[in-house]
Amino acid sequence: MILYGIIIYLYIQAVFFFCFFSFSISYDIILISFLSLRHKIYTTFSPAPMLD
Repeated sequence: MILYGIIIYLYIQAVFFFCFFSFSISYDIILISFLSLRHKIYTTFSPAPMLD
């Protein structure tokens, strides 16, 4: 019975970790695309192009 509880606990931990991991990856992709888009807008519309 204890072994069964440990297996369920590990399964729940794995599901939570997978959900958090995929969420953080998609959040990073959204953030990076937003920053590159903002940088592109800045370099297009600013009179003096910023050098990065």
